[in-house]
Amino acid sequence: MRNMKNNLIIKNFVVSLIFCCLSCVDSLAIAFGESDDFAKVAYLQLPIDEDSCDIKIYNDDFTYYSSFSIDSLSLEATCDSMKNKIIAYYPEWELMVCFYKDFNEKYCCLLIGDKWKLVDKKIIYGIYDTDSFLKKLCYVPDKSDYFFGNDFKKLDKVPSGEYKILKHKGDWIYIKSSNCKGWIRWKDNFKVLPNRLLFDL
Repeated sequence: MRNMKNNLIIKNFVVSLIFCCLSCVDSLAIAFGESDDFAKVAYLQLPIDEDSCDIKIYNDDFTYYSSFSIDSLSLEATCDSMKNKIIAYYPEWELMVCFYKDFNEKYCCLLIGDKWKLVDKKIIYGIYDTDSFLKKLCYVPDKSDYFFGNDFKKLDKVPSGEYKILKHKGDWIYIKSSNCKGWIRWKDNFKVLPNRLLFDL
């Protein structure tokens, strides 16, 4: 009887240890941004006039969330619910970029803030894997940005300038200019650090 009790204790301990290890792996994956949620990005094909401005955005239960509108003065397509909540929001340049996931034949998911929203695929202009997307861009650091070492410990501040993006690993990119290089954070989980990515318009 005592042996059975000891075996049960050992079994419960092993199961608990396995779950603990799995939780640690998941936590590390989240910390380094290694998630399928951020594997792809989409450029949006914005409506050009009121007649084509019928794109609605839905919550994951298909209740209404938001929609696009045409500014009466600038004639730009805008969506206030996306402002400061997606990878790039520049209505004046007809440029909006979001993290993307497929949903079904008609709808896809776009990450707005920390929530996935549903939208008709007809608004999608192009889909790219995140690594290819980043390596086509340049990075302009903020004065508050720091380089990080291979162990992701903070090093020196990043000098101002325009940097090429050479590598991408989750929340991190490896950037290089003519006189310095290193790892830098470009996003914090779902939140992309603003005004750093330089688009070729």
